[in-house]
Amino acid sequence: MAPCSFLYSVDFCKAAWGFPIFLTVGSVLYHTYNQTSYQALAELSPLSHSIANTVKRVVIIVASVVVLKNTITMQGWIAALVAVGGVFLYSLAQMAEKKAAK
Repeated sequence: MAPCSFLYSVDFCKAAWGFPIFLTVGSVLYHTYNQTSYQALAELSPLSHSIANTVKRVVIIVASVVVLKNTITMQGWIAALVAVGGVFLYSLAQMAEKKAAK
C-alpha cells in the first residue's frame, strides 16, 4: 500500500465536503508556514534566510524520495548536493569570519 493511499480509499474524499476540508487544512498550514518564515526573517539576515529556504527545499525533495518513493534524476541529485555544499561552505566561511573578528 502506497503512503497516504488510505486518503483516496476513504469515502469522504469523494464526498462534496472533502475538498473544503483539504482546502482549509492547506490554508492553515500555509499561513503557519508564512508566519514562521516572517519570524525567521526577523531573526536572520536575508542571506541566511535565503540559504535556509534552499535547505528547506532540499529537505522536501529528499523527504518526497524517501516517503513517497518519487524518483529523482542524477541532475536532481547533483543540484541537491550543490545546494547543500554551498550551505556548508557558507557556514564554514561565517564561522571563520567570527573567529577572525574575535
